[in-house]
Amino acid sequence: MADDISSDPYAPVEGVSLEQYTKAAVAGFGLDAAQAEEAAQAQGIPAGRMLAIGEEWSRRMTKHPEVVFKYNALYQAAMKEAGVVAPDITLEQYAEILKRGKETPLEQLLPEFGLNLQTWALVSGSWGERMMADTSLAVRFAQLLGAPGL
Repeated sequence: MADDISSDPYAPVEGVSLEQYTKAAVAGFGLDAAQAEEAAQAQGIPAGRMLAIGEEWSRRMTKHPEVVFKYNALYQAAMKEAGVVAPDITLEQYAEILKRGKETPLEQLLPEFGLNLQTWALVSGSWGERMMADTSLAVRFAQLLGAPGL
């Protein structure tokens, strides 16, 4: 990609903003290639360019962690806007998924809990926010994960 990101890692890629890319990623989740292409185009992604544009945004995220944080916030918002909701998962279930996820790929594990990668992202975001707001939850979470000394 020829985009110069030295001064602005948020500069559009081929005219596609991070917001557009994020909405296209959410809209295309779980669709076959033709449907995902159509969903990407509906978000203003030029035909056949979603993969290359996504690779450039990923490269920027690697070099600029602040872009990751912005992408994550946009992804969460786009999922909510698309009607994707986080199922109720207890703190114990959340900890169990994380522990078991060390040995079992999430794609195989999450369906046991009625989740997919999209809803997992919402669940993770939700529990992260709750633990930041209530440190007793964070302590309980650390205990569930088996943190030493707790």
